[in-house]
Amino acid sequence: PLDTATKVIEFESLGTKVRNTKRFYVVNPTSIPYEFVWESEQELRDGNQALGNQPFRCHARKGMVLPGRKFEMVFDFTPDSPKLLEDFWRFRIPSLQIEVPFLLVGAVLEPDVTLDRARHNFGPLLIGQRARETIHLLNKEHLPFAFHFERSTFATGGFGADAVLDVSPLSGVVGPNASLPIELSFAPTLEKQFNFNVELVVRNKERPLVLNVKGSGYSIH
Repeated sequence: PLDTATKVIEFESLGTKVRNTKRFYVVNPTSIPYEFVWESEQELRDGNQALGNQPFRCHARKGMVLPGRKFEMVFDFTPDSPKLLEDFWRFRIPSLQIEVPFLLVGAVLEPDVTLDRARHNFGPLLIGQRARETIHLLNKEHLPFAFHFERSTFATGGFGADAVLDVSPLSGVVGPNASLPIELSFAPTLEKQFNFNVELVVRNKERPLVLNVKGSGYSIH
């Protein structure tokens, strides 16, 4: 069971490899200064093996709070995996024999960046002709996100004007609370059914978005 005196600090990160910061103040209401120290339970338990491997970081491990003043405490959370992470810390004032336990909790959220559809079918198209369709990449977050299409998932038969399926732009940045048009271009070169699962990698999303694109080519005999 969690100690009832434990203070909980919660972090939510839009994806991995992102630094998230929490700030709060410790106040000294007395007439004398006191020194403080932050201790990580994991470091106390695992020693040097824990150093450098923690997703949580304290900016000021030691310091002094002057009489009647406050001291800003800053913690960072930089996750490298999408799982829920917890870390126990202890705030101590050795001269006053005061200890306050803290629990840091970090969760990774998937950025709400999606395509406005999951599939498109160009239908039958005469060989040598080219059809175009515009879809949209939607960003419902307050931050911009970089993206790129995995060319290997749709690049058959050449590039650009020679490609059966082309996507433009191949990479870029979708702004916060914005919609970015993406043009699909289909030009069959054979009498056959074409089926592509186009992968779109969005920064900080654990898995790529997948757009299924179908079409077929025919000729007049």
